[in-house]
Amino acid sequence: MNEQLEILERMYQKLLEIRRTVRDEGQQLYESWDPSSMREDFKPSAQNLAYYIILRQFDLRELQIKMADFGLSSLGRLEGHVMATLNNVIVNICHILDKFSDEDKDHYPISNQIGQQKLDENTEVMFGKPHPDRYSHIMVTLPPEAAEDPGFVEKLVEKGMGIARINSAHDGPEEWKKMIANIEAASEKLKQPVYLFFDIPGPKIRVDGLYTTLQKPKVKLGDTFFITSHELLKDFHGHEIVLGVDQPELISLLEEGETVSMDDGEVVGQVVQVYPEGVSVEVKQLQKQKGQRIRATKGINFTDREIDIDILTEIDKKNIDFIKGYEAVLGFSFVQTPEDMEIIHSYLKEVYGDQVYDVPICVKVETHGAFKHLPRIIVEAARHHPCSLMIARGDLAVEVGYLRLSEVQEEILWFAEAANTPVIWATQVLESMSKKGIPTRAEITDATMAGRAEVVMLNKGGYMPETVDLLNQILVDNSKHMLKKTALFRSLDVAHDVIKEDK
Repeated sequence: MNEQLEILERMYQKLLEIRRTVRDEGQQLYESWDPSSMREDFKPSAQNLAYYIILRQFDLRELQIKMADFGLSSLGRLEGHVMATLNNVIVNICHILDKFSDEDKDHYPISNQIGQQKLDENTEVMFGKPHPDRYSHIMVTLPPEAAEDPGFVEKLVEKGMGIARINSAHDGPEEWKKMIANIEAASEKLKQPVYLFFDIPGPKIRVDGLYTTLQKPKVKLGDTFFITSHELLKDFHGHEIVLGVDQPELISLLEEGETVSMDDGEVVGQVVQVYPEGVSVEVKQLQKQKGQRIRATKGINFTDREIDIDILTEIDKKNIDFIKGYEAVLGFSFVQTPEDMEIIHSYLKEVYGDQVYDVPICVKVETHGAFKHLPRIIVEAARHHPCSLMIARGDLAVEVGYLRLSEVQEEILWFAEAANTPVIWATQVLESMSKKGIPTRAEITDATMAGRAEVVMLNKGGYMPETVDLLNQILVDNSKHMLKKTALFRSLDVAHDVIKEDK
């Protein structure tokens, strides 16, 4: 028994040290963010985020296992209420050791209950009240059909769509107006609120020209193609396929050995030679081993470098001017730095004036830079606006690598929860179901995991009403078993069946 008490005493001293460091350094970090300019609503969340950042500098794994052995909280769900959880554990150890209850109530920005409550409130501001039977909202990207067929939009709402996403990289103002009118009509007819999400495409680098003598240009492993920013290329340097990219400054910076990825990682290559006009790229990976078609307009990523280009294009600004007339969450793509958020806020202030602080925004996390600067990006986004994050797993996987993606998407969820910030789980959710009408086993598991986010996004497909229906069922069932990272123990039929069989 004495040995157990000694272990507890050492844990107690270690936790006091951790709490002191988290409190002192966390407070310094929070003050460095200039809280005087923050929305009042966000200040406690920002303070909690600062505490969480300092806490995650410790390696707590061994301590967590020991705490669980004593029936104490293992700190595995403290993201939304860091200091409150540390205090609770310390107080519980004090009771076991018969010590004076050592609390630090002066540094309780958020209690255990208030953390989830603030997250729920922030989610409701952006995306509406939760569904009575599931935690996560369902967002659907509207196809062109949604502009012409009101019945199609009605079906989506009937099946469970609560957020309609318009991607302003496609279609145009006339189609968007029709989509919005059909959303409003379906919402009114079915007495179901539907929120609007308007996606601003941002400075995505795309192939804007394809020069080749081949009828259906295709690359295989080991093939090379040429990337240039020259509109008039005199020398193809022996390449049958030449891709034009409208970023001369970037192309001139590329070096041998750098990675080039196209079309969300379907083609991955490496720069093998640099020329005055551009670079030669050798194909190293393909999703289709028999060969991959190369097309213009596809996205292209240079994953080994942070790219310094304007966060808002002229097209983005025109699209923002259009959506000003509607209530919508604005989603911003390819944010890489906190300074990008300052630029976005400045432009929104020009457009919306004093109403800018009520404009909800979403930061799409899809670059290595965005993940690297994530805590500061959250702070700058939420400083002036109701804010959410989107885990845009397509470009993000290309940027950080598929192996790293599994860890990165978890870390985004953790940091977002520490800031009481809602998250949208996006990219290829139930993709086979939406395109072919039959889900894969793996994507059923992925959709279940998505239920930890506040919103789950579906993309376009020919079976969209059926896909919304399936996702709704998955999320309803999952909500009986899980709340965020917490397992919920409802009564299980299989347990009752075992007892019946034994009798």
